[in-house]
Amino acid sequence: WPSTDIFVYFSHHFVTIPPLGWISAAHKNCVQILGIIITEFDHGEHICEQVLQSKATVDFFVEKCVELAVAYGFDGWLLNIENPVKNVDNLLYLTEKLAQRMHEQVLDSCVLWYDSVTINGELKWQNALNSLNSQFFHACDGIFLNYTWTEDGLVKSAQFSPGTQTTPST
Repeated sequence: WPSTDIFVYFSHHFVTIPPLGWISAAHKNCVQILGIIITEFDHGEHICEQVLQSKATVDFFVEKCVELAVAYGFDGWLLNIENPVKNVDNLLYLTEKLAQRMHEQVLDSCVLWYDSVTINGELKWQNALNSLNSQFFHACDGIFLNYTWTEDGLVKSAQFSPGTQTTPST
């Protein structure tokens, strides 16, 4: 725990709430603990279509996620979408809305974006912060880069200026 600042209780279930014992241990050690919202493969694409069908469905989903965090006392979410997305505008809205509502309801909350889907809706890991994922990064509290990042990619991430990259490319 001493070298951990944020702990994500990870699973491959659509919505995973950290167990109370993990929440207590994390907080006892001054560590933020996040649940996970994950969609994967064809089934995940279908879930995304349902959740992202309208701003109203996104709002409903966000409110339920915030209620879970408040009720169980954990600090936020890792948003991990690992399938192509058709309605990227509503995915970006979900990311912004989830971060906003978490900040309103949970002191020092955190919502992280997993580097998997581009602003074009493609399932395409970037391994660095760039024009294809920076809108998601700016919509929440941070980005969890894919596992194959490199030191060079981290340098490029640090040097990346979203103001100079106006049009995403593939």
